[in-house]
Amino acid sequence: MKKKLIIASIILVLAALYAFRNYDGKPGHFLSVQDTLESINNYYVEAGANEILDVIHLDSSHVYVPFISISGNYSMSFWIWDRMKWRVVAVDTNGYPYIWKLSQSDPTKQFIMWNTHPKKPISEIDFYLIRERTYHIENGVSFYTPRVQLRQSASMKESTYGTLTFPKEWQEIAEVDAYAKREDSGILSTLIGNNQISKLYVGWLPHYNGNSEDLGSFYSSSTMNRNWQLESIRMLNESELERP
Repeated sequence: MKKKLIIASIILVLAALYAFRNYDGKPGHFLSVQDTLESINNYYVEAGANEILDVIHLDSSHVYVPFISISGNYSMSFWIWDRMKWRVVAVDTNGYPYIWKLSQSDPTKQFIMWNTHPKKPISEIDFYLIRERTYHIENGVSFYTPRVQLRQSASMKESTYGTLTFPKEWQEIAEVDAYAKREDSGILSTLIGNNQISKLYVGWLPHYNGNSEDLGSFYSSSTMNRNWQLESIRMLNESELERP
């Protein structure tokens, strides 16, 4: 009997520890400016965070914090509510656009973020949702995927930083694409091969004030935790777009 009580006590303690480690609680108020700066620099020493520009809540447990470094880099940090505290999970000191997929299955939970240096003469950014058209014949059956090219613009005139939620039309197409990929993992992929399945992607095209500088001269560094579904967005060339 005593042995059973000891075993039961151990199980209860382990269960309590497990529940404690996995209970995040209700997200609390975000950190003070000083604590935010210290957390960023502790996470990534090279960030040199010096000035917080804003604290943008994407939802109750995800926060985007653009900042300026000591060396003048316009940078970004990404935060989550985890284990009952706010934690920084990624830092980028380049400021070019990223997508943060808060949910892989819900396109309404996908955000684009940026923080461009004011010395980069960018007046506006066009973001594009693109899917290349494909056509091929396999076993006598024709497969055609039409091209998708949707644009959403963001002005840089009032602020160096910002966020963009996937527009409604983008969300609908992303939902259809996600469903098609699930279906393609079965019979269709067997027939035509995964490499034949057209994939959606997001790109960005900057528009400049006057002469454009060498954007590469502003390149810096980043540290990303890939577990948090952050993806850099490829810069497009005009030649990659189709115009009426």
